[in-house]
Amino acid sequence: MLVELESKKITIIKAPATVAYDVALKYRSAMEKGDYSVLQDCLYELLRYCELDLGDGRMVKLDNKEIINQHFSDVNTLITLQKKVVEENFGFLG
Repeated sequence: MLVELESKKITIIKAPATVAYDVALKYRSAMEKGDYSVLQDCLYELLRYCELDLGDGRMVKLDNKEIINQHFSDVNTLITLQKKVVEENFGFLG
């Protein structure tokens, strides 16, 4: 799935089945309990399967906080990306 945020193109790749399964189990429970540290861990786990188009033919994986902070300016963009990643991987959780 290709999305555009802040004029940046991001490819969301579905997580492997076992990763998605683990995240799905944690995500729903964490949402119900308001366990934000678990939700944050789930987000970073799923973002590892996203790639940012740098515009020069290179892609970079969003696999660590430093890369995410370098390429995105605010929390609203990160929350929007989280929603898109969850929709792509788990339509029933979105």
